[in-house]
Amino acid sequence: VVSHKFKLPKLAKPGFWKIQVKAGEQIQEQPIRVEAYFPPQFEVHVLLPMYIVDSEEEIKATITAKSELQRTVTGNASLALYGRNFRNNDTFILIWQDKVFLVRSSSLVKTSGSHELVLPMETVRSLMNTIAGVELRLEAEVSEFLYGETVSGYSHTRIIDSSINIHFLGTAPKIFKPGMPFEG
Repeated sequence: VVSHKFKLPKLAKPGFWKIQVKAGEQIQEQPIRVEAYFPPQFEVHVLLPMYIVDSEEEIKATITAKSELQRTVTGNASLALYGRNFRNNDTFILIWQDKVFLVRSSSLVKTSGSHELVLPMETVRSLMNTIAGVELRLEAEVSEFLYGETVSGYSHTRIIDSSINIHFLGTAPKIFKPGMPFEG
């Protein structure tokens, strides 16, 4: 098995190219497809906190779609929240989904291409039967009106148990975050 990288010219002709390998008397050819690559016109950012304490009443998130030039995006966003018990390494199940409209900021609307999401913790509890030890994944798929392009983004968070309190005797560690492995 051989691994090698090839640098193509900037204006490579799209189509099928052949890579030919000669090893002694043996000649092997492999066709590859060359296409023009255009980076996405915008990116979707989904922001969730690193962790959520199970005593909180709501889950808060922000979905933002911006272009490379920081122009906010106008379009439809499909949102889906999935959950799983991360201790058992279960598969994700759908908890909630919705569609929202992202608009540019103006004097009348102050959303500036983003959407603030607030979900009651009870929504997760009712489908997962528990909330401690649950990992959440929020996915957003934004279809932009100007270019007709669709781009996705996602974020993960964990819900941690609030009943455990840790007090450090002596010098406290420089970094400690809930959910982080700890030996004592």
